[in-house]
Amino acid sequence: MVKWHTKGNIENKVYLPLKDGKKAAMPRYYKDKLYDKGQKFRIGVFMRAESQKQVDELQDKYGDLYYYKQAEETANDFRRMAKKSKERQKPFKKQALKQKL
Repeated sequence: MVKWHTKGNIENKVYLPLKDGKKAAMPRYYKDKLYDKGQKFRIGVFMRAESQKQVDELQDKYGDLYYYKQAEETANDFRRMAKKSKERQKPFKKQALKQKL
């Protein structure tokens, strides 16, 4: 596994392949173990360039509405997280609180 991550095009291998075929971000602990400073710098430059390329494409697509779209997506993400959080919360029991007091 170490050879796969460190040989060839390392910029595209900064993830952990999962059994179901999905990709998970590689934790910093493993990055520190697998890559030296030069390799991590190279990966960082590549990731920043890819991120900027995506931003440029979206700005070309949406023009002046790009920042509005970004704010809208962020607000929707927070709404989704809040909804999931409420769904996962256990119901509040007043009796349990009175017993603790």
